[in-house]
Amino acid sequence: MSICGNFISSIDLVTPRQLVSIKALSTSLDINAKSECLRLFDCDLRKLTVTSAAHFIADLRGRLIRQKALSSDAFEWVLERPGVAGSTMES
Repeated sequence: MSICGNFISSIDLVTPRQLVSIKALSTSLDINAKSECLRLFDCDLRKLTVTSAAHFIADLRGRLIRQKALSSDAFEWVLERPGVAGSTMES
């Protein structure tokens, strides 16, 4: 199946619900969904297939999870180390 839905029925194209998810996730990640879709899939966002949109959503979710995990780990690392700027622990 094609990534880009130029030659498939509208039934197989990205759903409105998927577009909402993509928009919300890309906003949380501070990225441009249309540009990222073109970069990853070489396809206009509204012409993605349902399957490709699902992969795009999974990719964005993974990025958001990693971003949150990294920021959380970094925050905890700072709190655990005395003398590090922002640390709540005193030497």
